[in-house]
Amino acid sequence: MTGNSWIFVPWMLMGIAIVGLNLASAVFLMKEKHGGTWLMLAGGILALLGSLGSLGIQISMFLSLGIPIHRISEWMTPVAALSGLGSLMFAIGLLLHVLRERGKGQRIAELEAILATRRD
Repeated sequence: MTGNSWIFVPWMLMGIAIVGLNLASAVFLMKEKHGGTWLMLAGGILALLGSLGSLGIQISMFLSLGIPIHRISEWMTPVAALSGLGSLMFAIGLLLHVLRERGKGQRIAELEAILATRRD
């Protein structure tokens, strides 16, 4: 195995770290239990599983564990789809959370405006 064979490792680890940050943000937002935060958490878990699966596939290919390459390559598409689906679910959950917070902010502004007109 050449030194260039391991060049993928920093990129894989960075991807796993990013997914870890996604999971951490979803956990911090779980104090407000609504659909968006649950979707973010589920998406983060799926993306993490996909990233770890992809790392496992790459390592098993480079270490030549005696598994036929066509058996390993059969798992590449489902693992990539799992990671992509998790990222999509996280993004949709984040959008739902942001829209919910934006709506709360607008309602607060409207209530403050009503209170300000009653004081005058």
